[in-house]
Amino acid sequence: FEVHGGKISYIDYSTSPDVNIYINDISARVTNLRNIEEERKSLPSNLSVTGTSIGKGLLNVSGSMNILREYPDFDLDMKLEKTNL
Repeated sequence: FEVHGGKISYIDYSTSPDVNIYINDISARVTNLRNIEEERKSLPSNLSVTGTSIGKGLLNVSGSMNILREYPDFDLDMKLEKTNL
């Protein structure tokens, strides 16, 4: 599964001032997604995401996951660097 040039936004008009935060230029790749449980690996699917934050920060996410469990399980490393606050 891959995403190129994506965007995630959160907008809240019920606050003052309005909240509008986002990540642009998202590139994401998830590998080994399937609907069969793999007993040998507790987190069989791999995830990699990059993007640019509202303050021109660099977002990097990498990790592993198992979305087939009753409560999906994730082990992620996330980093947001060089953002203007």
